[in-house]
Amino acid sequence: MKVLKKFVAVTLMASIMATPLVAKAGEAPVEVVEIKEPVDLVEDFIGFYGTIKDIQELDGKFSILVESDKEEPNDQIIFYVSEETLIVSNKTMDIVKKDYLKEGMKVIGYYPRNIILPMIYPLRVPADVIGVMEDEEYTSVDVYNFDEELISKDRILQIFPKEETIIVDREGNVLEVEDIKNSKAVVFYKIVETSLPAKTAPEKVIVLEQALKEMNKVIIEGQEVTLNKPMYMKEDVLMLPIRAIAEALGYGVEWNGRDFSVELVKDEDYYSLQIGENNYNIKGMDLYLDTSPELKDATSYVPEDFLEFMGLDLNVVYDGILNIKIK
Repeated sequence: MKVLKKFVAVTLMASIMATPLVAKAGEAPVEVVEIKEPVDLVEDFIGFYGTIKDIQELDGKFSILVESDKEEPNDQIIFYVSEETLIVSNKTMDIVKKDYLKEGMKVIGYYPRNIILPMIYPLRVPADVIGVMEDEEYTSVDVYNFDEELISKDRILQIFPKEETIIVDREGNVLEVEDIKNSKAVVFYKIVETSLPAKTAPEKVIVLEQALKEMNKVIIEGQEVTLNKPMYMKEDVLMLPIRAIAEALGYGVEWNGRDFSVELVKDEDYYSLQIGENNYNIKGMDLYLDTSPELKDATSYVPEDFLEFMGLDLNVVYDGILNIKIK
């Protein structure tokens, strides 16, 4: 959801010790740096580096208290670790289970920079990724959303996978370089070129969320549905044809051509929206979203956030098709 965005400077792994790469004939050597210690940069996800001071598991909820090694106002964060949290070791570059985490370990926890943050101390956030930093060579563990050119959306890092770079999804399925494009991924690397964006040949990439490959197919409650009009991206927002999806979920859909509005009704559930207006009606409550519905090719499109407020869970499955489930 993009209702509120919070931008903060974060700790990112970068370097101190410079070494030259071997350049092609006629080219100047590229200055690179070896990862040695954290420095402050701004990135796509917020990263918090520190030491695990406490581990709690209460009522099925697992959390770790991480304390920064620096003296700063927000020197502690409680990370909630769920089944969706990816935990990795920068030593083996493998996925590990939550019982691998121990007090005294150095870790870096990541969460999206547009998350709505509670105004409490210590900060409490759900972790997307926890990197256990136990490799003496200091292999970096970063999380990014990549574009078509394998540049992070915040323009911080560009990756150039080598033939020997391991590319997998979180289940271990082997992927190709193409699968990293327009996707969210964890990147392991040791050396980075000093440029903007910084450039690196990663050791390993774990793709967390793949890009949509089929823009006209969705899986709704286990059933594959071919849409009469394809989905599309508006900047970073996925726009979906609401009638086809709502009707597949059992909603009655009514279009009002006088004021360009759409009503969705199913039992006691009622939703309404108006083309070009950011105000939506969700079960009788007014809600403002950053993206307004659009009329394209005689089809009403809504942003992905609207479906989430309808109680739907959206994610891209392994073959690049959007999976829609009732939460």
